[in-house]
Amino acid sequence: MEVIDPRTLVPFDRETLLASVRRTGRLVVVEEGAVTGGVGTEVGALFAGGEGFGLLKKPMVRRAGLDIPIPFSKPLENLSVPNVERIKEAIRAAL
Repeated sequence: MEVIDPRTLVPFDRETLLASVRRTGRLVVVEEGAVTGGVGTEVGALFAGGEGFGLLKKPMVRRAGLDIPIPFSKPLENLSVPNVERIKEAIRAAL
């Protein structure tokens, strides 16, 4: 397993991500932003028909925030973004 934490989205370090997926054949994208229109959408496009097409052994798995504005209340915020259990579930699904 490899963890990649891109520091910037523009420019996006495609080569590091592509190299990792070449080695592992798997991809789990975790982000706090909403699932609709999020970073995972752009990453998915890279593998759906872009440079990474054909590299995945299983479908990409995404865990993102709910499609709601992030709540101000800390307990509600914690419910709206991916937590450790949801991330573990995503990793298991990718294996």
